[in-house]
Amino acid sequence: MPSSKACSLLIRTPPGRRHRTVRQSPYPRSHTLQTHQHGTSFGRLDTVAGMENEIAITDATDASRYEARDADGNLMGFVDYKRFGSVIAFRHAETLPEYQGRGVAGKIATKSLDDARAAGLRVRPACPYYQDFLKKHTEYADLVDAE
Repeated sequence: MPSSKACSLLIRTPPGRRHRTVRQSPYPRSHTLQTHQHGTSFGRLDTVAGMENEIAITDATDASRYEARDADGNLMGFVDYKRFGSVIAFRHAETLPEYQGRGVAGKIATKSLDDARAAGLRVRPACPYYQDFLKKHTEYADLVDAE
């Protein structure tokens, strides 16, 4: 698994070509195809430190991801997950460039882990961001699935 703090997709050049590894996000820059419409309900609103706007962290279950949106409904960041049985695996976390450095990813991680605890789920941190977050936030250590 990559050791970078951001999740990424490793792509290798096909055989017969010069071998090189490229790191890129699996999502297009616009994120248009990955957005999820919530109608008028944005869930719990949280204020992120250093931001004048409030944000909503919601579980977009039909897309299998948690999303952070600002008060105008703009996507700020997300984490993809996969549930199987009593385990939830957090697979990819991403904050859109214009919102990076404002605590958005931490808010998503906190909300998703709190929800996992409330639902009695075990957590499998497949994403480097979640692995680092769980090392720093030992209050969630009891949730980690030993596999």
